[in-house]
Amino acid sequence: MLAVVARDKMEKAFVALDQKTNRIVMRHGPIDLFVKIDADDPNVLGAALRFMNEPLGEILPSLCEELPVLLTNVEHIAFPPKGTIAEKMCESAASFSGFDMVTPMISVAGSVADYVCGLIDDNFETRRIIVNNGGDIAFKLDQDQTMAVGICDDVTAPDISTTVTLGWLDPVGGIATSGWRGRSFSLGIADAVTVLATTASQADTAATLIANAVDLPGSPKVIRQSAIELSPDSDLEERKVTVDVGALSQPEISQALLNGTEIAECMKAAGLIHSAYLSLRGHRRVVCSPVGVRTGSNSHQLNHIAI
Repeated sequence: MLAVVARDKMEKAFVALDQKTNRIVMRHGPIDLFVKIDADDPNVLGAALRFMNEPLGEILPSLCEELPVLLTNVEHIAFPPKGTIAEKMCESAASFSGFDMVTPMISVAGSVADYVCGLIDDNFETRRIIVNNGGDIAFKLDQDQTMAVGICDDVTAPDISTTVTLGWLDPVGGIATSGWRGRSFSLGIADAVTVLATTASQADTAATLIANAVDLPGSPKVIRQSAIELSPDSDLEERKVTVDVGALSQPEISQALLNGTEIAECMKAAGLIHSAYLSLRGHRRVVCSPVGVRTGSNSHQLNHIAI
Protein backbone atom coordinates (compact mmCIF):
# COMPACT_ATOMS: atom_id res chain seq x y z
CA MET A 1 0.00 0.00 0.00
CA LEU A 2 2.78 2.43 0.86
CA ALA A 3 4.25 2.48 -2.64
CA VAL A 4 0.78 3.07 -4.02
CA VAL A 5 0.23 5.93 -1.59
CA ALA A 6 3.42 7.67 -2.66
CA ARG A 7 2.74 7.12 -6.34
CA ASP A 8 -0.94 8.04 -6.35
CA LYS A 9 -1.08 10.92 -3.91
CA MET A 10 -1.31 13.48 -6.73
CA GLU A 11 -4.06 11.68 -8.63
CA LYS A 12 -7.43 13.34 -8.53
CA ALA A 13 -9.83 11.99 -5.94
CA PHE A 14 -13.02 10.42 -7.31
CA VAL A 15 -16.38 10.95 -5.59
CA ALA A 16 -19.64 9.83 -7.19
CA LEU A 17 -23.06 8.40 -6.42
CA ASP A 18 -23.72 4.78 -7.35
CA GLN A 19 -27.26 5.03 -8.67
CA LYS A 20 -27.93 1.30 -8.25
CA THR A 21 -27.08 1.14 -4.55
CA ASN A 22 -27.59 4.81 -3.64
CA ARG A 23 -24.17 4.78 -2.00
CA ILE A 24 -21.41 7.34 -2.35
CA VAL A 25 -18.27 5.89 -3.92
CA MET A 26 -14.96 7.54 -2.95
CA ARG A 27 -11.63 6.51 -4.45
CA HIS A 28 -8.15 7.95 -4.25
CA GLY A 29 -5.17 5.64 -4.80
CA PRO A 30 -5.55 2.70 -2.39
CA ILE A 31 -8.52 4.33 -0.63
CA ASP A 32 -11.73 2.67 -1.79
CA LEU A 33 -14.75 3.80 0.21
CA PHE A 34 -18.44 3.02 -0.02
CA VAL A 35 -20.60 5.33 2.07
CA LYS A 36 -24.24 4.71 2.94
CA ILE A 37 -26.15 7.67 4.38
CA ASP A 38 -29.73 7.57 5.65
CA ALA A 39 -31.30 10.92 6.51
CA ASP A 40 -34.75 12.46 6.90
CA ASP A 41 -33.77 15.28 4.55
CA PRO A 42 -33.47 13.89 0.98
CA ASN A 43 -30.97 16.62 0.12
CA VAL A 44 -28.36 15.40 2.60
CA LEU A 45 -26.98 12.70 0.30
CA GLY A 46 -26.26 15.14 -2.52
CA ALA A 47 -24.83 17.70 -0.13
CA ALA A 48 -22.51 15.12 1.41
CA LEU A 49 -21.45 14.03 -2.06
CA ARG A 50 -20.35 17.56 -2.93
CA PHE A 51 -18.86 18.22 0.48
CA MET A 52 -16.51 15.20 0.48
CA ASN A 53 -14.63 16.09 -2.72
CA GLU A 54 -12.10 18.36 -1.05
CA PRO A 55 -11.39 16.45 2.20
CA LEU A 56 -11.03 13.13 0.36
CA GLY A 57 -8.33 14.64 -1.83
CA GLU A 58 -6.40 15.75 1.26
CA ILE A 59 -6.19 12.36 2.98
CA LEU A 60 -3.41 10.72 0.93
CA PRO A 61 -1.12 13.77 0.82
CA SER A 62 -1.44 14.21 4.58
CA LEU A 63 -0.53 10.55 5.18
CA CYS A 64 2.40 10.73 2.77
CA GLU A 65 3.83 13.71 4.63
CA GLU A 66 3.99 11.64 7.81
CA LEU A 67 5.02 8.27 6.37
CA PRO A 68 8.37 8.14 8.21
CA VAL A 69 6.50 8.33 11.51
CA LEU A 70 3.73 5.96 10.43
CA LEU A 71 6.30 3.32 9.44
CA THR A 72 8.03 3.47 12.82
CA ASN A 73 7.52 1.09 15.73
CA VAL A 74 5.00 3.04 17.81
CA GLU A 75 7.12 2.60 20.94
CA HIS A 76 9.95 4.50 19.24
CA ILE A 77 7.92 7.50 18.09
CA ALA A 78 9.24 10.53 19.95
CA PHE A 79 6.85 13.16 18.65
CA PRO A 80 3.20 12.53 17.69
CA PRO A 81 2.15 13.26 14.12
CA LYS A 82 0.23 16.41 13.26
CA GLY A 83 -2.52 15.07 11.01
CA THR A 84 -5.87 13.96 12.44
CA ILE A 85 -5.79 10.52 10.81
CA ALA A 86 -2.11 9.93 11.55
CA GLU A 87 -2.67 10.88 15.19
CA LYS A 88 -5.55 8.41 15.40
CA MET A 89 -3.37 5.69 13.89
CA CYS A 90 -0.67 6.30 16.49
CA GLU A 91 -3.18 6.22 19.34
CA SER A 92 -4.61 2.89 18.21
CA ALA A 93 -1.19 1.35 17.68
CA ALA A 94 -0.01 2.53 21.10
CA SER A 95 -3.02 1.05 22.88
CA PHE A 96 -2.24 -2.39 21.40
CA SER A 97 1.56 -2.22 21.55
CA GLY A 98 1.68 -4.60 24.50
CA PHE A 99 0.56 -7.45 22.26
CA ASP A 100 3.21 -7.17 19.55
CA MET A 101 5.55 -4.80 17.74
CA VAL A 102 3.26 -2.53 15.72
CA THR A 103 3.53 0.55 13.56
CA PRO A 104 0.67 3.03 13.12
CA MET A 105 0.11 1.60 9.62
CA ILE A 106 -1.67 -1.34 11.25
CA SER A 107 -4.84 0.75 11.50
CA VAL A 108 -4.67 2.96 8.41
CA ALA A 109 -7.82 1.61 6.71
CA GLY A 110 -9.94 1.75 9.85
CA SER A 111 -8.66 5.20 10.77
CA VAL A 112 -9.56 6.58 7.34
CA ALA A 113 -13.06 5.09 7.69
CA ASP A 114 -13.44 6.70 11.13
CA TYR A 115 -12.32 10.06 9.78
CA VAL A 116 -14.76 10.09 6.87
CA CYS A 117 -17.63 8.89 9.09
CA GLY A 118 -16.83 11.63 11.60
CA LEU A 119 -16.71 14.34 8.94
CA ILE A 120 -20.15 13.42 7.66
CA ASP A 121 -21.58 13.11 11.16
CA ASP A 122 -20.19 16.51 12.17
CA ASN A 123 -21.60 18.32 9.14
CA PHE A 124 -24.95 16.69 8.40
CA GLU A 125 -28.07 15.54 10.23
CA THR A 126 -28.33 11.81 9.57
CA ARG A 127 -30.07 8.75 10.92
CA ARG A 128 -27.34 6.32 9.93
CA ILE A 129 -23.87 6.52 8.38
CA ILE A 130 -21.90 3.46 7.25
CA VAL A 131 -18.41 3.91 5.80
CA ASN A 132 -16.81 0.78 4.34
CA ASN A 133 -13.11 1.04 3.50
CA GLY A 134 -12.29 -2.31 1.95
CA GLY A 135 -13.97 -4.24 4.76
CA ASP A 136 -12.95 -1.95 7.61
CA ILE A 137 -16.20 -0.28 8.59
CA ALA A 138 -16.99 2.80 10.67
CA PHE A 139 -20.59 3.64 11.43
CA LYS A 140 -22.81 6.00 13.38
CA LEU A 141 -26.38 5.18 14.37
CA ASP A 142 -28.88 7.79 15.49
CA GLN A 143 -31.52 7.11 18.13
CA ASP A 144 -33.51 3.90 17.57
CA GLN A 145 -31.47 2.97 14.47
CA THR A 146 -30.06 -0.52 13.90
CA MET A 147 -27.60 -2.15 11.56
CA ALA A 148 -27.25 -5.79 10.52
CA VAL A 149 -23.67 -7.05 10.27
CA GLY A 150 -22.84 -10.13 8.21
CA ILE A 151 -19.84 -12.16 9.38
CA CYS A 152 -17.98 -14.47 6.99
CA ASP A 153 -15.90 -17.53 7.80
CA ASP A 154 -13.38 -16.76 5.06
CA VAL A 155 -12.15 -13.38 3.79
CA THR A 156 -12.09 -14.77 0.24
CA ALA A 157 -15.68 -16.07 0.29
CA PRO A 158 -18.79 -13.87 0.24
CA ASP A 159 -20.98 -16.34 2.12
CA ILE A 160 -22.33 -14.93 5.38
CA SER A 161 -22.27 -17.46 8.20
CA THR A 162 -23.53 -15.24 11.02
CA THR A 163 -25.56 -12.05 11.23
CA VAL A 164 -25.37 -9.69 14.20
CA THR A 165 -27.79 -6.81 14.74
CA LEU A 166 -26.33 -3.71 16.37
CA GLY A 167 -28.41 -0.95 17.93
CA TRP A 168 -27.76 2.70 18.65
CA LEU A 169 -27.07 2.00 22.34
CA ASP A 170 -24.40 -0.59 21.64
CA PRO A 171 -20.83 0.56 22.44
CA VAL A 172 -19.63 -0.35 18.96
CA GLY A 173 -18.70 2.02 16.14
CA GLY A 174 -16.24 -0.03 14.14
CA ILE A 175 -15.90 -3.45 12.53
CA ALA A 176 -12.88 -5.00 10.81
CA THR A 177 -11.95 -8.39 9.38
CA SER A 178 -8.50 -9.88 8.82
CA GLY A 179 -7.19 -13.19 7.49
CA TRP A 180 -4.12 -14.60 5.80
CA ARG A 181 -5.71 -14.34 2.35
CA GLY A 182 -6.97 -10.79 2.90
CA ARG A 183 -5.75 -7.50 1.44
CA SER A 184 -2.88 -7.17 3.92
CA PHE A 185 -0.16 -9.57 5.01
CA SER A 186 -0.81 -11.79 8.02
CA LEU A 187 1.57 -13.61 10.34
CA GLY A 188 -1.11 -16.19 11.15
CA ILE A 189 -3.37 -18.71 9.46
CA ALA A 190 -6.89 -17.50 10.33
CA ASP A 191 -9.40 -17.72 7.50
CA ALA A 192 -11.13 -14.74 9.07
CA VAL A 193 -11.14 -12.77 12.30
CA THR A 194 -13.87 -10.17 12.70
CA VAL A 195 -13.69 -7.67 15.54
CA LEU A 196 -16.28 -5.23 16.88
CA ALA A 197 -14.85 -2.27 18.79
CA THR A 198 -15.58 1.33 19.71
CA THR A 199 -13.87 2.60 16.55
CA ALA A 200 -12.90 1.13 13.19
CA SER A 201 -9.30 2.04 13.96
CA GLN A 202 -9.34 -0.14 17.07
CA ALA A 203 -11.17 -2.94 15.29
CA ASP A 204 -8.67 -2.85 12.41
CA THR A 205 -5.70 -3.10 14.77
CA ALA A 206 -7.24 -5.84 16.90
CA ALA A 207 -8.40 -7.95 13.96
CA THR A 208 -4.90 -7.90 12.49
CA LEU A 209 -3.22 -8.89 15.76
CA ILE A 210 -5.73 -11.61 16.62
CA ALA A 211 -5.46 -13.05 13.10
CA ASN A 212 -1.68 -13.05 13.53
CA ALA A 213 -2.09 -15.02 16.75
CA VAL A 214 -4.28 -17.71 15.15
CA ASP A 215 -1.17 -19.65 14.25
CA LEU A 216 0.92 -22.80 14.57
CA PRO A 217 4.45 -21.47 15.14
CA GLY A 218 7.10 -23.67 13.56
CA SER A 219 4.63 -25.90 11.72
CA PRO A 220 5.90 -27.18 8.34
CA LYS A 221 2.33 -27.00 7.10
CA VAL A 222 2.49 -23.19 7.12
CA ILE A 223 4.54 -21.69 4.28
CA ARG A 224 5.98 -18.27 5.09
CA GLN A 225 8.03 -15.64 3.33
CA SER A 226 9.64 -12.38 4.39
CA ALA A 227 7.22 -9.50 3.92
CA ILE A 228 9.91 -7.34 2.35
CA GLU A 229 10.45 -9.96 -0.38
CA LEU A 230 6.79 -9.71 -1.33
CA SER A 231 6.50 -5.94 -0.89
CA PRO A 232 9.70 -3.87 -0.50
CA ASP A 233 7.76 -1.08 1.24
CA SER A 234 6.08 -3.28 3.86
CA ASP A 235 6.38 -2.03 7.43
CA LEU A 236 6.67 -5.71 8.46
CA GLU A 237 10.13 -5.77 6.82
CA GLU A 238 11.81 -9.17 7.44
CA ARG A 239 8.95 -10.67 9.45
CA LYS A 240 7.64 -13.90 7.95
CA VAL A 241 4.11 -13.67 6.56
CA THR A 242 1.86 -16.55 5.57
CA VAL A 243 1.68 -17.43 1.88
CA ASP A 244 0.11 -20.90 2.06
CA VAL A 245 -1.43 -23.30 4.57
CA GLY A 246 -1.61 -27.06 4.11
CA ALA A 247 -4.13 -29.57 5.44
CA LEU A 248 -4.67 -29.24 9.18
CA SER A 249 -5.74 -31.83 11.72
CA GLN A 250 -8.48 -31.17 14.24
CA PRO A 251 -5.99 -30.74 17.12
CA GLU A 252 -3.98 -28.27 15.04
CA ILE A 253 -7.07 -26.24 14.20
CA SER A 254 -8.13 -26.19 17.85
CA GLN A 255 -4.67 -25.12 19.02
CA ALA A 256 -4.41 -22.30 16.47
CA LEU A 257 -7.85 -21.00 17.41
CA LEU A 258 -6.97 -21.24 21.10
CA ASN A 259 -3.86 -19.13 20.51
CA GLY A 260 -5.96 -16.42 18.88
CA THR A 261 -8.77 -16.66 21.42
CA GLU A 262 -6.36 -16.06 24.31
CA ILE A 263 -5.19 -12.80 22.72
CA ALA A 264 -8.77 -11.73 22.00
CA GLU A 265 -9.75 -12.44 25.62
CA CYS A 266 -6.89 -10.26 26.86
CA MET A 267 -7.97 -7.43 24.56
CA LYS A 268 -11.55 -7.71 25.76
CA ALA A 269 -10.45 -7.71 29.39
CA ALA A 270 -8.43 -4.56 28.74
CA GLY A 271 -11.49 -2.85 27.23
CA LEU A 272 -9.89 -2.60 23.80
CA ILE A 273 -12.53 -4.59 21.92
CA HIS A 274 -16.16 -5.50 22.37
CA SER A 275 -16.25 -8.86 20.60
CA ALA A 276 -14.29 -11.08 18.23
CA TYR A 277 -15.26 -13.87 15.87
CA LEU A 278 -12.47 -16.28 14.85
CA SER A 279 -12.71 -18.82 12.04
CA LEU A 280 -10.36 -21.51 10.70
CA ARG A 281 -11.27 -24.35 8.34
CA GLY A 282 -14.94 -24.24 9.27
CA HIS A 283 -14.33 -24.13 13.02
CA ARG A 284 -15.19 -21.02 15.03
CA ARG A 285 -14.64 -19.31 18.33
CA VAL A 286 -16.47 -16.25 19.70
CA VAL A 287 -15.12 -13.89 22.34
CA CYS A 288 -17.77 -11.51 23.59
CA SER A 289 -18.57 -9.01 26.30
CA PRO A 290 -20.66 -10.14 29.28
CA VAL A 291 -24.43 -10.17 29.15
CA GLY A 292 -25.77 -6.88 30.45
CA VAL A 293 -23.02 -4.65 29.08
CA ARG A 294 -25.37 -3.47 26.37
CA THR A 295 -28.87 -2.16 26.83
CA GLY A 296 -31.75 -1.52 24.50
CA SER A 297 -34.41 -3.82 23.13
CA ASN A 298 -33.33 -3.23 19.53
CA SER A 299 -30.13 -5.28 19.70
CA HIS A 300 -29.06 -8.84 20.38
CA GLN A 301 -26.21 -9.86 22.66
CA LEU A 302 -23.25 -11.32 20.78
CA ASN A 303 -23.26 -14.04 23.43
CA HIS A 304 -26.27 -15.42 21.59
CA ILE A 305 -24.54 -15.90 18.24
CA ALA A 306 -25.28 -19.37 16.92
CA ILE A 307 -22.08 -20.99 15.68
